[in-house]
Formats: sequence, C-alpha cells, structure tokens
Amino acid sequence: MHETRDGDRLRYKLVRSGGPAVTVVFLNGSFFNYHQWDLLSSRLNRMAVDKGIGVDSLFMDYRGFGDVPPLSRPFSFDAVQTDVLGLLGEERIHGDVRLVGSSLGSLVGLSLLDRFPGRFSSLAAYGLVAPVLAVVRHVKGVFGHMRGQLAAWLSGKGEERLDKGSIAPFAGAMWDTFVARYSRTAAAVKARGFTDAYASYILKYTRGTPASTIRSFLDYFTSDAMETNLEGAHLSPVTFQKTDIFHGTDDLVTPFLEVKSFCDSAGVRTFRAFQGAGHTDVILDGGICDALASAVLAERKKTA
Repeated sequence: MHETRDGDRLRYKLVRSGGPAVTVVFLNGSFFNYHQWDLLSSRLNRMAVDKGIGVDSLFMDYRGFGDVPPLSRPFSFDAVQTDVLGLLGEERIHGDVRLVGSSLGSLVGLSLLDRFPGRFSSLAAYGLVAPVLAVVRHVKGVFGHMRGQLAAWLSGKGEERLDKGSIAPFAGAMWDTFVARYSRTAAAVKARGFTDAYASYILKYTRGTPASTIRSFLDYFTSDAMETNLEGAHLSPVTFQKTDIFHGTDDLVTPFLEVKSFCDSAGVRTFRAFQGAGHTDVILDGGICDALASAVLAERKKTA
C-alpha cells in the first residue's frame, strides 16, 4: 500500500530481479488493475532472461481503484503522474526507468517522459490516446456513453464496491460500450450479448473498487479537463524519438487513422499496426505482447 502525498492510497507491486537491472513501470488503462499486464510481464521476463537483461517491474493500480479507501478528492490526470513519481521515490528507484502504457496509461507515459526526460528513458504504448483534440473528444464521447449506461447504478451508490454480487451493472456497461458499440468484435459474439462469463472477466481486473471511484473517474473523463490539459501540452520532439507506439487497426476507442496520422507527424520512433486488433487486445494477445516486450528491452542510443 502506498499513501499519496495528499492522503489517498493505492496498491502496487515491485518485483526485483536481484541484480543490476532496468526498471519497467506499467501504466494501466482505464478502470483495470495491474493484472492487465500479466501476459506482457511474463513474455517480457522470458525475453529478458534470453537476452541476459535484468528487469525490475513496478506495477501500480491508480489511486482509489481496487480494495483501498475511497478517494478523498476527485480523480485527476495530474495526480496519477504525481503518484508514479512518489512510488519511484519511496522505493528508491533510479537509473534506467522505462515506461509501458495502455490507453490512459499511454497518455500518462507520454506526459511523464516529456516532463521528466532525465527520469525516464522510453515509452512503449499500445492503444495510444493521441494528444490531439479529435481523439480526446472521441474518447470523451466513449466515456460519456458509458456514464449514461451507468447513470442509474451510480446514483446514490455511495461506497458499494465491485464484487461478485455487484459487478453485473458495471460489467454490462463495459460490454455495451467497449464490445457492442466501440469494437469490431464478430457479430456472432455480439449477438450472444452480455453473460456471466464476461462479468467474471471484468471482475478480475476491477475487484474491490468503490462505486464512488468509478463515478469520480467518469466525471473527470467526461469533463473539459482532458481538453484543457491537452491545450496546455507542448510535447518536445525528443519525447517522440523515445516513444514506440503499437495500435490495432480495428481500435474504435482511439481511432486508428487519427492516431497513425498523429504519430506520423510527431515522428515517433516506431509505429506498428496490428491488423484486426482492437483497443484492449494487449491484455490477451501474445503477438502484441512480444512486440511490446521487444521494444521495451531494445538497446537504444541515448537521445539528448
């Protein structure tokens, strides 16, 4: 458990390799806990052993998510970045620190890499939330749809936590938003509709989270705050020279064409498209995980 500078709490896990190592910080996508990285971390560790590279891995849930006290103040993008830095300080992590992010975590990673170029070496991201208005406004629309689906569930829920008995409304909204509406999942799968199996899948990544955290998160990501942050962001070209982006061609949450156009103009170090992949495929797709692991472990010349 880590207590933030302003009194909230989050859970994290640090796995050390026992020798000289690079440190990989995993930055989650929206709502999910750090178990979303189980497949990638196992592939990365296996690859690191083959390459003779020591890897320390830092996994973290965002404040208020999981079995922790409710948030004492509204969720914010800036607070997440502060928490990353706080964890690095608490665990005395220095040296070569590399970031891996998915969805929201990709935007957190970009900002950290830009703001603290001497602290972080690189970013590898899947499902980039490109910092351009068209993409950010589209993402706001996605969360706005989910907020509408959850309106009745969120009203007056207080501190009810997600568990086996309460997951159905939230998981149903996840299905309706991220499968039925914003994915190209096969029609036959969509036709089966929401099931208990899907609810169990979602619970694996969200267990224990208070309803108030979900509400606060959705309030933030459907407000004008994301656009305000974006308008104040002036990312350095050097940041993109240390960034590898992987994106699914069937990503309807952060649309592929807009993201690719941004990456082409920004001059990211690597952009790789995965045919037919969607926004969250990094959780279960071994090929995507191998590509990310390879990028994370690649030896690079330092960029000034």
